[in-house]
Formats: sequence, structure tokens, C-alpha cells
Amino acid sequence: MVGCMATACGEVPSTLESEPLPASVETVGQEANSTRKVLILGSSVNGGLQSREAQAARDQGFDVHVVTPAQWKAMRSTEFMTYRALVIGDAACAGNDNAFTAALESRNNWGHIVDGSVVIIGADPASNHTPDLVENAIAVAVERPRETGMYIALGCAYRNAQPGTAVPLLEPFGTFQVAGVNCADAAHLFTMSPETLSQNLTNQELKGNGCAARSVFTHYPENNFSFAALGMRSNGNSVPGQRPYPMFPDLGDPTVVSSVTGTPYVLVRGAMALSAGCGSQVHHVPEEQCDGEMNNGQPAVRGQPASSTCSWSCRNNWCGDGVVDAQFGEQCDNGFNNGRSRDAAGNIGACSRSCKLLPNLPPVAQCRPVTVEARNTCSMGADINNNSYDPENMLAGCTQSVAGPYSVGQTTVTLTCTDTSGQSSSCSATVTVLDRTPPVLTLNGPGSASVECGAAFHDPLATARDQCEGDLSGSIVVTGAADTRVPASYPLTYSVRDSAGNSASSVNREVKVVDTTPPTIQCPKPIVTELSEGNLATVTLALATASDTCDGAVKVMGPQDTLFPQGETKVTFTATDAAGNKASCDTTVTVMAPAPTEKPVEMWDGAMLGGGFGCSATSGGAPLAMLGLVLSALLGARRRQR
Repeated sequence: MVGCMATACGEVPSTLESEPLPASVETVGQEANSTRKVLILGSSVNGGLQSREAQAARDQGFDVHVVTPAQWKAMRSTEFMTYRALVIGDAACAGNDNAFTAALESRNNWGHIVDGSVVIIGADPASNHTPDLVENAIAVAVERPRETGMYIALGCAYRNAQPGTAVPLLEPFGTFQVAGVNCADAAHLFTMSPETLSQNLTNQELKGNGCAARSVFTHYPENNFSFAALGMRSNGNSVPGQRPYPMFPDLGDPTVVSSVTGTPYVLVRGAMALSAGCGSQVHHVPEEQCDGEMNNGQPAVRGQPASSTCSWSCRNNWCGDGVVDAQFGEQCDNGFNNGRSRDAAGNIGACSRSCKLLPNLPPVAQCRPVTVEARNTCSMGADINNNSYDPENMLAGCTQSVAGPYSVGQTTVTLTCTDTSGQSSSCSATVTVLDRTPPVLTLNGPGSASVECGAAFHDPLATARDQCEGDLSGSIVVTGAADTRVPASYPLTYSVRDSAGNSASSVNREVKVVDTTPPTIQCPKPIVTELSEGNLATVTLALATASDTCDGAVKVMGPQDTLFPQGETKVTFTATDAAGNKASCDTTVTVMAPAPTEKPVEMWDGAMLGGGFGCSATSGGAPLAMLGLVLSALLGARRRQR
């Protein structure tokens, strides 16, 4: 064993933190130094912000963010990098990996940015009432400023696993295999250096409610991770993969050495198992390949030989020695420059702290539904891109299909994002274009119209235009009607609505039905009559008849007299309708003197004329007889004239 290696003898430059980044190292172009906050996957803990894990982080003075599985999966690598630690809890001893499925599915996003200390526990310390183990383990995860550590408790997910079962969740750190032990009721915790993990924690306390371990690690990256605690059974029964481990009860006395048999169930990257000999100045065991003591785990700077470095677990060929050890699964090794850069920006480098190349991940297409309102046109453009990104910051661009603009209604649009290597991913969302513009109504003709009572009214209607649907004149609804039989003022209202439910501002027209036409009147025929007595004749007049296009029967006024004088008299009748229109007609009444009465001519004999019957004619008798004959002749002539 080399007692003093280059790093252990103070030959490492004192300006490690300013070591420049090699020109060949690619970076994600976003500042991502960790801050004083801790991220917890909500589905993996019991109680959210009140969980034991959250309390432990707060006890260390950190803000705690608890996120849903969907939120965790949506996070970018550079977002994970802003946290001092990522926490996946034991999920109250759930018997499957559902509690941390979101972390499993997104491990390529967060795995390569974890460059701080890592603690992995094959048990359920929060639900097993081992609070000090939770407290100490999270304290380890947050202890390295500017870096992002991690706390992972597998809980009971693998308590029934067969030996050699792979743990995909841990792939970012290497190859891990477990065996279920259901309930290993005893444990041994090694004194660690730094002592954060083991401080004030006893083997008895690890038992908690009785089950110290639920699964043990039968294979893990031993060159990079140190065993911190062994699972075992108090009855002496074996656990899968168990073997004896050296143990120095007295760290100051190298002569006192024993061993403890079990299988690791607590692993740590960032600390040494001091009581097993690693990192001790006085204890050395054959299993150690190297021991830089307090400089274990210090990565190689540029030009430093790999042989002058030693891992936290006192092994060579570790991630950080500056040499790619492919036989141990390393894809790269930039030594000091593994993980994020050491400059002020803190960008993640091309090689992770687990010596994995940044995965060539496809871009992450993220879509959102979009609702837009059509304005001044019947279609609109819309962007469904909801902060799509590429984990390696190699996004070439995103395109939408259908490209738009989009018509009124709903359109399913697919967003495809492509990175510079040609990888792509897609998502879809709905674009909803709303038509909020109402049609425009225009009256045809003037806003008022007059029509004669009884005549037909021909409504010129209105015209309706919609920016999306065109001519809607055929959909116009007319409210009101003009009754041309009744003079009055009639309002007509025109309205229209497009298929989107937008109503036009209504327009109105006033229709006035007027009556300016006088009635039609018909007078009775003229009357001719004779004086009946005295100088007047009594006549009974028939009334004139009248009609009107609006009123039908109308009031007729005529003379009140029934006595008419001799001669011809003009008689006037007047008809008046409801609108006051008048019409008149004339007829005549002719009154004639009566014809004289004819006496029959008596043929008097001579006795009569000359006397007779014993009477004698008197003086003047002959003239009277002659007068009677003359009058009789005149009367007969007049009657013949008639």
C-alpha cells in the first residue's frame, strides 16, 4: 500500500476550483448552479411538505419544493440542476415502483446532472421510523455547494425481488442489482468520513420498527460508491450476497480488527467507510486498492496521472481519475471537469459525474391547447408550442401541421420538434378559433315608408353580410307586420345571427299606412212629383249609398227636409270616412202643379137649356153650357200630352 500518494501529500494545486474547462467539452448553455432549495417527488413521500423527507431538508435550512409526477417529468435538465438535492422517498413502503415511476421515466433528464453526493437506501426509513437516517442522508445529499446531490430510498419496491434484479432507476449512476430480503431486522452502520451520514446514529436505531432493510445490493459500482450500512438477520440466517467486511471498532488502534457479515443496503457516493479502513491513516486492509485518505474522491486535474488518485471507496479505475475505464462501464472521464463546469456559469459538461456521456435524447415537444379570436378575417394563426426543448440544448426547431392560419372552429394541430442530430418528437393540441364578429345588417331603401290604405306593401327588406359566412340575407328575421287595412304606424325590426351565435345590431323601418282616398258615393235617382196640397209636396228621399277601401260602410249625410216646393230642387249627399275624407253627389226633386179635374159633359136637352121639367131657361144659360164644353176639350188635350 502506498502510504502517501500525490494527492495525499499536498501536491494537488490549490487552485482546483479555477481549473479551466477543456476546449473539447460541450456544455448546456444555461446557468445552472444549484441554489438553496430541495426538490421532492411528491408521489414518493407520505405527507408532501409535511413528510419526514421535507422536514429533514428544512432542518438543513433549505426551501422545499414538492412536485407532482407530471411536473417532475416535464422538468428540463437545467431545471433539475438548480436544486441542491433531488429526493425520492420510500412511499410508505409501497410494494412496487409506482411511487417513483415519474423519476424512472425521466432518468435521462435528471441522471446526468446529479454531480453531488448521492445516498441510496434499500429500505423505508421514513415509514420505518428511522428519522435520523433520513436526516443524515439528506444532509449528505445537500452538503456540496453549487452541485446537485440525491437521496433515494427504494422503500419496499424490491422487498420480494430475486437476487440479481436490476434497478433501472439507478442506471444514471451505473449498474445496480438487488435482492429482496422482505425484512432484515438487523444492520451495521460503518463510521463514515465525512461523518455526516453516521453521526449520532446507532445500529439499533437503524432497526426502527423492526425492519432495517427491505432489499440489499448484490451488485453496484464499487469503484464509485462506498458501502455505508449492511443488512443482516439477527437470527443468523443469511441474506443474499452477504460476505464479511473488515471492521475497526477502535479507529485509533490498528491492532483491533474484526469483521461483520452482511450485504450493503445503504450506499453513498461522497463518503468513505472509515471504520472499514478506507480513508484511515492507520487502518489498511487487503481489499483497498488505494487510499488517499482525506483526498480520496478528489478527481484528477489536467495532466495528473490516474494512478495518483483514489476513489471514495479506496478503488482505482474510478469515475474521476481522468481515464476512461470502459470495462467498468465508463463512456468518458474528464476528471475534474466531469459534471458541471467550475466556472461561474455552472453549465453541465459533456461527461457526467458518473462518467456517462450526455444521452443523445430526442427533443421534448410540449403542446398546449390554444384559443384565439378571429379579427378582421375568418381565420387566425396560433402557436401550440408550450416551451418545447431539447435536453442537450440542441433543438433545431419546431413546426406545426396543419401550419395555419386556422378556420373558425376546432383544428387538431401536431407539433414536431427536431434536434440537430435529426431526432424528433411530437405532440398534438387543439386550436380553437372563435368567431366573435357579428354580421352587419343594412336596410334596403329608406328607414320609413308610406302606403295607401288597402294597397299592398312590398317590403324591401335588408341585407346581411358576415365576415365568415358571407351573405346571410336569407336568414334575416323580420319582427312585426304592416296591416294595410288599418291606418297606423307599424314598426318592423330586422335581425340576424350567424352560426357562431353572434347577433347583428338590429335595424328598423317604420311603415305608415295612410288613408287619403275619399269614399265612393252613389246618389238615388231624381224624383218628379206633383204638389199634393198647397204649395209643397211631401217627398221621402232614399239615402245615397257609399263605400270606402279602408272603412267599408261610411256615414252618409243628406237633407232632413221631406217637403219640397213646386219646381226642381237639387239635393246633395255627403259621405265621410274615418280619416275625414269626404265625397258628395247630387240628385233632384221636381214638384209640378197638379192637372185640373175634368167634369163630364152633360148633354142637356132643350128643356134643360131652355127650361124643361117644368123649368124654364133662365137668362145666361146658354153661355154656361158653352164654357163647360170648352173646358172639357182643354182637359182632354192636356191628358193626351202626358
